[in-house]
Amino acid sequence: GSTAGASGFGHHLDPHEGMDDEDVIDAKAGIDKKCEGPCALYYMEYADCSKRIEGTEGHCTGQYLDYIGCIDHCSSRELFKTTK
Repeated sequence: GSTAGASGFGHHLDPHEGMDDEDVIDAKAGIDKKCEGPCALYYMEYADCSKRIEGTEGHCTGQYLDYIGCIDHCSSRELFKTTK
């Protein structure tokens, strides 16, 4: 139901109405998947760091954030291509 009032004004403002949450998540996952190739170097740096610190108290936060940042940057460009 809409909380916009009895008139229903604003009811049509939700672009995801009628979609399952999984549909929205799957769309982003598909876009993120396209970005794995261009971001492979960042992932490899993160994976290498993870292996290096295994069994220690070290962390790979910087490498992880670099990888996620690359995925986010790439996926935002892909997403905006679909909204033109």
